[in-house]
Amino acid sequence: MMKPVSAVLCLLSAVLLSVSVAVPSAVATPQERPRPVIFTTEAEISRAIRRVHDHQQPFYDSWLKTKAAADAALAKTYIPEQSYNHETYFGIARPQAQDARSLALVARITGDRTYADKAREILRLWARDAIDGDYPGWGSPHQMGLVIGRVVPIFADAYAMLWDELPTAERTLMAQWFGKMAKAIMISRNIFRYETETCDYGVCRYRGEPGTYLGGNYFSNHLSAHNLGLLAIGAALRDREMVAEQLDSPRNDKDLKELINGAIVMPDDLGGGVADGDLYKGDPTYTDGAPLPEPGEIWDRSRTAQGKGLHYTFLHLQLLMLQADIAKNQEGSGRDWFDYVGPRGEHLELPFEIYDDFLMTADPGARTGYYVASALEYNLVTLYELAHREYPANPDIRTVLESFDRAGFTDDHQTFGWTLPLTDGLDDLALADEPYPASGRSSWTFDSDGDFEAVTVRKAQATVADGSLNLTVNQDDPGIVTPDLLGLPTADYGQVEIRMRNRTADTQLVVYFSTDDAPVIDGSRRAAITITANDTDFTSYRIDLRQNPQWTGRIRQLRIDPVQGTSTGTVSIDSVRVIA
Repeated sequence: MMKPVSAVLCLLSAVLLSVSVAVPSAVATPQERPRPVIFTTEAEISRAIRRVHDHQQPFYDSWLKTKAAADAALAKTYIPEQSYNHETYFGIARPQAQDARSLALVARITGDRTYADKAREILRLWARDAIDGDYPGWGSPHQMGLVIGRVVPIFADAYAMLWDELPTAERTLMAQWFGKMAKAIMISRNIFRYETETCDYGVCRYRGEPGTYLGGNYFSNHLSAHNLGLLAIGAALRDREMVAEQLDSPRNDKDLKELINGAIVMPDDLGGGVADGDLYKGDPTYTDGAPLPEPGEIWDRSRTAQGKGLHYTFLHLQLLMLQADIAKNQEGSGRDWFDYVGPRGEHLELPFEIYDDFLMTADPGARTGYYVASALEYNLVTLYELAHREYPANPDIRTVLESFDRAGFTDDHQTFGWTLPLTDGLDDLALADEPYPASGRSSWTFDSDGDFEAVTVRKAQATVADGSLNLTVNQDDPGIVTPDLLGLPTADYGQVEIRMRNRTADTQLVVYFSTDDAPVIDGSRRAAITITANDTDFTSYRIDLRQNPQWTGRIRQLRIDPVQGTSTGTVSIDSVRVIA
C-alpha cells in the first residue's frame, strides 16, 4: 500500500522517542587521553612508514596505489549529500569517506599537511551538511542504518588519525555529526526490533510481529552494520559505555557476542530456533532441500536464492571482522573477539576456511554446491590480510594470500581501498608469481545434468539437461558468464567456438571478455556475429576475438550473450570452447 511521507515521518518520530545518544560538549586534549583509534593504530602507521622508506614489497605497491588515490583526491571537489535514497547516499558517501581516509593515512606517513588539510575539508563538509540536513537514507528508515553503519567507520578512522592536530571546535563538530548518525542507526535498529512493517519511499508492507526482527531476520548483515556503526562512533567519541554496549551487554540483544554466535552457522544450529542462531526460515536448505551448512558458513547464505549468497556472506563476514578489529583497538575493552569461541564452537577463523575454496577455484559451486547460483566476488581476498594477522598459523588463509597479488589483484571497495596490505599485512608470506591462481580452463560441455560447470546465468531461467545448458529467454540481455580467473594467454587463444540452438527470432551473438589489465567486462571488449534465428538444430559458430585490439595479455573471463532478448524463446548451448 502507499503511505504518505508524513506517515513515514511519524514512524521516525515515534522511534526517536526511544533513542538517547549523548554528544559530548567538550573533548579531551591529547595530553589527557590518547587519540581515539578505529582501525588504524599508531604502531601500524609507524610500520607503514618503515615499509615505504624501505620500498618493501608488496607493501610498497599498496602504498603507491594509496598515494595515487590521495593525489587524485587533492584535485576533487567534494559535495556531500544526505540523500533521501539510501543507495544514492551510500554511492556518494563511501568513496568520499575512502578518499578522506586515504588522505589522512598519506598525511600521517609523509607528514605533508596538504593531504591532512584536504581530509579535514572533506570531514567538515560532511559534518556540517549532515548536522543541518535530514538523516541520510531516511526514505527507507529500516535501511538507512545499513549504509550509515558502513560509511561512518571509514570517516571515523580518517578523523581518528588526524585527531591530534584538530582544534577543539573541529572535534566538537565531528562529535555532533557522529552523534546524529548514531541516532539514525538506532532508528533502523529499533525498527528491526520492534516494528511490524517497513516503508520504502512511501510504500509500506507488513513484515511480522514485534520482536521477530521483520519476519525472521535475526542475524541479517543489517544488524552487524548497525553494531559496527555504533561501535565506531563510540570509539571515535571515546565513549566507553557506548563501546561496551556494542560488544557484550544485556542492553543489546544483537551485540558482537550474539552476532558471532548467530551469524556464524554451526551444525547444532539447525532447528534450534532463534536463540541458537538457526538458519533463516527461507533458507533453501529448508525450502528446497539444498545442502546443509558447513561449520563456519554465514547466516546470509540464504540470499543465494537471488544469486547474492556469496556477496552477502562475504559482506557480513567483513562487518564482523571490522567490529572485532575496532574492539581490539580499545583500551580496557576486555575480551579479544578474534579469540572468542561461542557456545557451539563459533569462531571468526572458521569462515575463512570455508570461503577460501571459492576464491581459489573461482567456482561458486565449490564444496557442497549450495552457492552454485551465486555470483562470485573477490573483495574478500583483501580481508584475508586481517585474518592472517590474527591467525598466522592457518594454512588455508596463508594459501589465499600467497596465491594472489596482495597489492595489485583487487582493492577493498567496501572499506579499506588499497591500504590493508600496507597497514595490516604481515611480511611472513611468499609473493605470488601471478596476479591470481589461474585455472587455465577453456571449455564447457554441460554433459552432466544439473552441472553448470561454474558458469553463471544472467537474466534468464536455466537448466542443464540432455547435454546442454538451456535458457528460457524472457527479457533483454540474457547470457552466461564463465568462471573468473581463467588466465588464458591471448598468444595461444584467439577464437570462441559456441555450439548452440537458437529458438528465438534474434540473430546476433555477442561475446565479451575481460583481461588481467582490464578486469571489468564492458562494451569496449566484445565481438559479435550473425546467427540463425528459429533454428531447428544445433549450429557451431566461431567468433574471432582477435579483431578487437584489446584482446591482449591474458583473458580473465568471458560473457556470452547468445541472443539479445528482443523476443522470447529458448536457447540451448551444447558447448563453449576457447580455441586458437
